Amino acid sequence: MVNKSNSFTNNGDKMPPAPPREATQAAPAEKTSKREHKLGEIVAMLAARKWLLGLIGLLALAVLVGDGFLVYRLKTAKQESRHEQVMDKARRTIPLDEKIQILQHYIHTASTPRFIADARRLLKKTMERMVQNELSDAETRADALIRSGNRQAALSIFDKLANKYRSTPYSGKILQKKQAFIKQIDTNAYEALVQQTGTMGPERVVLFHEFIKSHPHNPKREEIENQIAALEGNYYTYTKQRLLENEQLNKWQDNLRLIQAFFDIYPYAKQTDALNAYQHFCQQKIEAAGALADLKKKAEALADDYKGIILLYSNYLQANPSTQAKEAIEKEIKTYQRLSEQKRISTERAKMKTLIQATGTRFKVNNNGTVSDTQTGLTWCLLDSSVQLNHCQDYKSAKAFVKALDTGGHKDWRLPTVAELTALYQGHPAFPSPNPTWYWTSLTHKRYDGRWIDEVEVLSTGGGPSHPQTAWKASFECGAVRAVREGGK
Repeated sequence: MVNKSNSFTNNGDKMPPAPPREATQAAPAEKTSKREHKLGEIVAMLAARKWLLGLIGLLALAVLVGDGFLVYRLKTAKQESRHEQVMDKARRTIPLDEKIQILQHYIHTASTPRFIADARRLLKKTMERMVQNELSDAETRADALIRSGNRQAALSIFDKLANKYRSTPYSGKILQKKQAFIKQIDTNAYEALVQQTGTMGPERVVLFHEFIKSHPHNPKREEIENQIAALEGNYYTYTKQRLLENEQLNKWQDNLRLIQAFFDIYPYAKQTDALNAYQHFCQQKIEAAGALADLKKKAEALADDYKGIILLYSNYLQANPSTQAKEAIEKEIKTYQRLSEQKRISTERAKMKTLIQATGTRFKVNNNGTVSDTQTGLTWCLLDSSVQLNHCQDYKSAKAFVKALDTGGHKDWRLPTVAELTALYQGHPAFPSPNPTWYWTSLTHKRYDGRWIDEVEVLSTGGGPSHPQTAWKASFECGAVRAVREGGK
């Protein structure tokens, strides 16, 4: 059976018909041809489909690549925009620490290497500016502390700043700046020391010693130490003079400081033993001053109980006879004895004034320790010597007492005559005599009793009111004086 379908060449021309074959041979060949033809069609069809699928795949790939490129371009544009915004913000931000924070945050969150590198360059410049600013501030503050004498605090400023940047390259730069600062300090300090001590005496040793302590690594250290050693004798003489001056002013704490200063500078000086002994003396003086201050505080609490105060001081002296405060305490005792005596005299004057006023108008009590007798015109001491002195006197002492008397501001006091005393105590009304005693007069004579004895006529008030009695007493006996003077008060 012949296939009636048209066959075409590749160029579309119609192929000539196949020549007829014999029937006996045509069947197998025809069957094979059909199979081959069918197989060709299938291959062609598959080839066509593969090409189509490939085309579709290429189209799909093109779409995917295009989308990826688009996404990439969009992402890149977004990163570029953020980069520009961050960098612009960082450049416009004035505080350097805020600028650094912005850049550091961006570097940690950005993903584009070239943008990160750009930010790091700006961060580095900013950090350098910030470190430089902080270094300038550190130098200013350290310089102020150096001028005030606080070297350690000044140098600690650089240490703190270096510690702040210890994980950065700037730490070394800061420490280098510290060393340069120290070197400059040492140079300036030495120049100032030379200028300051140029005209000073041995006391410049103290400044030399302080300089060594505050500048232990100064290049001039050895030179200064040699000067200190050479001035040992002169400085001891200077210290000794200062100690004596302070001793006169009771500045014992100042002396302890002077001695300690000498020991600090010359711990092995040959004068150490002498200064140690004097140091102990000063300490005793200070302890005594403390004890005296405590006694004074207790004395204040006793107010005007002068006898109690005197007893307070006396008991302390008895318990501490070797105290360095002995002289001062004895002086306090004398002061309160005087106050106690003044208080006693004041009390006695008040008592006598009351007694005299009770006698009437004959006697006028004045405000200067005197009393005027309107009958005789004489002026008498309000108190006799036994009350004023609180003890009796022999005749010689009585005359000396009257001569030195200045009661009422007068210097012309004398011993009364027998008649003057008699008129005082026998008149009407009589001068009050609360404590009967006998008084020396100006009348004397000598009596021989195996030897010549000076006798003085005396008047005794012991006979009762208005009944004085006269007698003769040996001059060595102990009586009292009622001093008198002419004239008014």
